[in-house]
Amino acid sequence: MFLEHHQGFNSSIGTFHKIQTSLQTSQHRVRTLKESLTQAKSNLSTAKPELKDFATASQNYDEMVQVLSVMYVIGTVATLVFGCSNLVVENNFN
Repeated sequence: MFLEHHQGFNSSIGTFHKIQTSLQTSQHRVRTLKESLTQAKSNLSTAKPELKDFATASQNYDEMVQVLSVMYVIGTVATLVFGCSNLVVENNFN
């Protein structure tokens, strides 16, 4: 009888240690995950210099495209004016 109680007690102690080890492992994983999430949040909120450079370059390209669009419109207007003036000259000589 004593031996059965002793074995049951030892089994309970073994189970307790397994549970305790599992809890410690889980706590360690949670701490590691929390640190990783904190680092990720910090990385996301930190401005990256290369992104600023890309934004500046993009803005410059946008301005260039706008200038080219204006130049195209001016060229189109100039062509129309030149065409109209040719018609006026032709009409005056006819």
